[in-house]
Amino acid sequence: MRNAWMLILAPTALGLTACGNTPMMTTPDTGFIEVHDSGVDAGPPVDTGPGHDASMNDASIQAYDGGPAFTCTGLTPVVPSGYCVAYADAYVAEYTRCGLIGSAGATEIHAALVSGCDVSGIEAAITAGHATWDATMAACCLAHSGHDTSCFYNPGGGSDECDFIHGTLANGMPCANGAECMNGYCHFTDSCMGTCTAFATPGTICNLGDVTCAPDSNCDTTTHRCTTQTATAGMACSQMNHTACIPTLACIDPDNDGEGICNALPTRGMGCTSDTILCDLTSSICNYDYAAMAGYCTPAFEQGSMRCIIDAQCTGDSYCRGASFGSMVYGTCTARAHRGASCMVDKCLDGLTCRPDHTCGDQPTIGQPCTAASGCDNGLCSGGGTCVARYAGGMHCSMNTQCASGNCNPMTSTCTPDCP
Repeated sequence: MRNAWMLILAPTALGLTACGNTPMMTTPDTGFIEVHDSGVDAGPPVDTGPGHDASMNDASIQAYDGGPAFTCTGLTPVVPSGYCVAYADAYVAEYTRCGLIGSAGATEIHAALVSGCDVSGIEAAITAGHATWDATMAACCLAHSGHDTSCFYNPGGGSDECDFIHGTLANGMPCANGAECMNGYCHFTDSCMGTCTAFATPGTICNLGDVTCAPDSNCDTTTHRCTTQTATAGMACSQMNHTACIPTLACIDPDNDGEGICNALPTRGMGCTSDTILCDLTSSICNYDYAAMAGYCTPAFEQGSMRCIIDAQCTGDSYCRGASFGSMVYGTCTARAHRGASCMVDKCLDGLTCRPDHTCGDQPTIGQPCTAASGCDNGLCSGGGTCVARYAGGMHCSMNTQCASGNCNPMTSTCTPDCP
């Protein structure tokens, strides 16, 4: 099964969406920045206004060099038992290179990645002869992760070298997890064993129950249907016909009518418009000017910068506080609150939650007070504001997260059994 490691082993990657580049003519100085026509200007834009991030000298902005060289030669094979540590090593290296470690510290992030990594299901499948593991390819995949040119997209995701787990079971055969299936996913209903099933076709509803879209598609967050990622540069993209751009492109939809054209994202030094306040995400964000309704791609803003619109524009573990895109109000890149600190105003560090007492900490456990914002560790926040156990098999449900098994059968609206 292609890229099964991302579905089973790795935590959810940072999900960001962006639209593409529209060439612009030079705009008069509005007191913030000057926007340049990337097809004409010989150099990067120069800031002549007072409002731009004071820590960045615009004249020094250069195109991103693509990151360090990547090679798969001379690597130590990565077997399943050593995968979690090697995986954490690779991601911490990538986070360090991209300036994403922040004050949480590399050691804490490494420990969290190892703790959240589980290969037991894969090891059981290999022992049973239901899956194979290519240790050389796994090492290559992780090497690519640590040297990926992208600092925000899932490192290594979609790369051919990350196809290192292969299922041996044909569709229709019983399975315990998706890595065992040769050409599909493991579909669970009301049995503790699933069945290898063909991936859902484009247009299939995928936000309820155990439905998995094909590897070249995703579950669209707006339509809640499988959307094929096959449209290349210049091709039409649409939510109506369930066609999306390939991951390296964005669907440019200026009038927001659901129909657009696939185009490359703007890179460092190029212009960015109101279609997107993000750039190509390799090492750039859009320094956006509300007055001009346009901007240009620059490195992320440091703490204290008062030019941000969204969290992704800030470096490290900072977030954008006080911004309102609809009201055209800029925010300030602000450090996230640490464990024990107040979260009445500030957001907590990644990995922590804002607890009911308005301090940052671990998620509440069963029996402890909770809020919808805090959630619960391996449980549900009840209407009374207390963490309760997830629903057992046979109980009524409306979403997967309510069930102890992680699966709500859409045909019966009941939880499937929580299998060993």
